[in-house]
Amino acid sequence: MQAVIMAGGKGTRLATVTKNIPKPMVPIEGKPLLEYQIENLKENGVTNIILVVGHLGNVIQEHFGDGSAFGVSISYFLEESPLGTAGALAKIKDRLEETFFLVFGDLFININYDRFLTFHRDTGALMTLFAHPNSHPYDSDIIITDDESRVTGWSYKKDVRTEDYRNLVNAGLYVMQRSAVDEIENVQAKKGEDKVDLEKELIIPLIPTCPIYAYHSTEYVKDIGTPE
Repeated sequence: MQAVIMAGGKGTRLATVTKNIPKPMVPIEGKPLLEYQIENLKENGVTNIILVVGHLGNVIQEHFGDGSAFGVSISYFLEESPLGTAGALAKIKDRLEETFFLVFGDLFININYDRFLTFHRDTGALMTLFAHPNSHPYDSDIIITDDESRVTGWSYKKDVRTEDYRNLVNAGLYVMQRSAVDEIENVQAKKGEDKVDLEKELIIPLIPTCPIYAYHSTEYVKDIGTPE
């Protein structure tokens, strides 16, 4: 299995911690956050990893190399200009497996990827979102699903909410079919630019017509957004 990790974030809110390192390299108990991600992937048999790097990407490459020291195979894609949260996938389309995990590099993760993948395959989804409850749903985007866990709507954190929703928040972790990248290319063609927002420009517009599902889990996925 394959994972693409978006590891190009600048980590502006973590400036006091990151300084001269990219956000995914922030140390936790003396080890980079990204290393924990890669270890969790390896534990689940996901050993083909593409790292999308940008800001200070050389720091990541120097630490991980080809991945052999960590028991995985790592290749890289360098974003020479920002491509948003999805644009880079179109650039590496020919390197993607039919089904792959998409992971954002600012998450501390300890999950069972095999269960996540099984759910995705059983539903026949084009894309599956890892969805979980969090401690601040009032300022988070809420995923709305039907009884079969198919995504039917999206409540933005800035929306005026007139009804109660389940505490079901998008974690920033996905299983995708490579064919979903065709839709990214369509967005790029319409916009005339390569920068694409995964949620606003890909997922949400596809909800009415494509099988987008939410995998409900309370496993540990935590955004590393602030020093605290």
